[in-house]
Amino acid sequence: MGGLMVYNPTSALTFLVGFLPVVVIEEITFINSKRWINPFSLGYIILLLILGLIISDLESEFFILESIVALVFVSRYYYSMINANYKKKIELQQLNNELNDAYKEVARLTTREVKQKLARDLHDTLVQDLVGINLQLAIIENHIQKKNFDSAAKSLRDTQRLTKEAIGDSRKTIAEYRKIKDKDIKLTVKPELFIVH
Repeated sequence: MGGLMVYNPTSALTFLVGFLPVVVIEEITFINSKRWINPFSLGYIILLLILGLIISDLESEFFILESIVALVFVSRYYYSMINANYKKKIELQQLNNELNDAYKEVARLTTREVKQKLARDLHDTLVQDLVGINLQLAIIENHIQKKNFDSAAKSLRDTQRLTKEAIGDSRKTIAEYRKIKDKDIKLTVKPELFIVH
């Protein structure tokens, strides 16, 4: 193939014109310019046109110019589409990361809320029952000091009943919390749904 280009100037020129999209895209990528034609591409196009004038006639030069314009337009067009898609992909990945962070934060806050509810429930049941038992023990002590043993025995039975109820209520509350699974605490939205491939 290399020999064909050396002995056939039209083949060499065709190869150089076909190489133009690579030059245009590389220049757009590395210079990151918004201009349609950058200095290096313009110099390359002028070189192609001069070579076309040297190698062929004016009619062929017109076709070379048409090819150059078409290749530059197509190169820029497809590069802009690919670049726009790439930027959208990056943006979607950033949004995905933000959504995953928000999901984790909601899960953390939900878990904290469940812990606070557990603390409230234990306070409402266990602590209140212990306060009641303490009051009953104070009443029993008062009855014993007054040598009112029948009332002390009745208060002792009430205290035992209250203690059993407190133990039962505490066990019930703990059992209810043990039934709660992590998946029941967290959101129903799955973070895997937001992963960008």
